[in-house]
Amino acid sequence: MSMRLLIFLFSVFFMTSVFAEINAEPTDEKKRNREEYRRVKNICKNRSLPDEVTRVDCRINKEGRALAESNTLIPHKQNYILLYAYEQEPNLDTWIGYEGEPNNQEVIFQVSFKYPIWIQENKSQDHFSAFIGYTQKSFWQLYNKRNSAPFRESNYEPEIMLNYLPMRKVFWDIEVPVMTLAFNHQSNGQTEPKSRSWNRIYLNTVFARGNYALSLRPWYRIPESKSSDDNRHILDYMGRGDIIFAYSNGKYQASMLLRNNLEITKENRGAVQIDFGFPVWYVPRFQFYIQAFHGYGESLIDYNYSSTRFGVGFLTTNWL
Repeated sequence: MSMRLLIFLFSVFFMTSVFAEINAEPTDEKKRNREEYRRVKNICKNRSLPDEVTRVDCRINKEGRALAESNTLIPHKQNYILLYAYEQEPNLDTWIGYEGEPNNQEVIFQVSFKYPIWIQENKSQDHFSAFIGYTQKSFWQLYNKRNSAPFRESNYEPEIMLNYLPMRKVFWDIEVPVMTLAFNHQSNGQTEPKSRSWNRIYLNTVFARGNYALSLRPWYRIPESKSSDDNRHILDYMGRGDIIFAYSNGKYQASMLLRNNLEITKENRGAVQIDFGFPVWYVPRFQFYIQAFHGYGESLIDYNYSSTRFGVGFLTTNWL
């Protein structure tokens, strides 16, 4: 069977499933779920939440409402654009193929979404679901007119995720609302000497209480042969995992991302990113966004280069 025929059959199956989902009469289970979505939505509008609800529950509920209407793309990681990002000392070693030097100022934007490939129907027990996700982060030298404003770097990050949403499991008043096991690929789509890529498996556990959340995500890099590994020391710079602290009161949002290579006897390296989001008057779907970054691995091309950057722009979706 040819590849074209396989793609055609998959497309027919996918479109048939979508139209069947759209035209299907809602079951009693779906009706009850929609009523629950609306109830939690009204609770999440408040700045203070009752003890049984967290901001992570609000995020999960928002995703559930979207998927209850139809299988659709939903936000995954942060979606934003930094209209002005200032880099203190750009990496000159990776500025290959252009004249002069890179600008200190550039535009950075990230788009991130996911799509459900399987969702457990019975919500009366621990809930499982599977998603495919995609994140792209681009660094655009928009203000570099002498070199026709090139894209300095773009990182592409597809992944497949299995989510586990346990029933209300609480310890010390802290909820564990979601755990994710995922296969993740990240690359910059370049040829040598700019090529960078790696594959990893991670387990992300989220802890939540009220307006606060903590994400703990260790990962394991899938080994590559020395001949094909174009960044063999990436774990020494990108670390063995990351931690995200997040806060939201429904309007104002703040988060901090920490990465570290966990090397105590050798050279310790890592990164920290701090984010703030504020409401924009008369534009409810956007937030004014401030981001600060210091450390290694802001982009794959600079995975072994320590950078310090500050940027301002707009945010459409955050962690909470």
